[in-house]
Amino acid sequence: MESTKSGNFTGFPSPAEEYRQAELNLQSLLVRSPLSTFFVRFEGDAMTGEKIFDQDLLIIERGDEYLDGQIVMAFINGQRLIRKLRRSEDGLWLCPANERYAEIAITEDVQIFGRVIHSITHHLRKFRDIRERPVC
Repeated sequence: MESTKSGNFTGFPSPAEEYRQAELNLQSLLVRSPLSTFFVRFEGDAMTGEKIFDQDLLIIERGDEYLDGQIVMAFINGQRLIRKLRRSEDGLWLCPANERYAEIAITEDVQIFGRVIHSITHHLRKFRDIRERPVC
């Protein structure tokens, strides 16, 4: 028998060989500008309406401009917040995506640090401590 294209194995080549793709690299897929991009773990429930949940991993990109409707990371008196940026006739606002929280007017005390370009949710997090038998 001859060796296959995929290595030094003998036998018939795998039919899946023609469908082989390049290795998946999340860094190249999710990060456009490595020098101005960083990761932050989100805490709380202020952004659940935007499908950002407690302990989600956020990918933040620094920029020169931030647009109305973008989700941004801001600092107010040293406290980090993730909120949606909203422009209205009466100014700029940091808006939560949960009605339990109030909008915050952007003043000189607020520093916008970057915009959320991706969020990664860990879907099995709620099952981490469950010791029950599997259903199927």
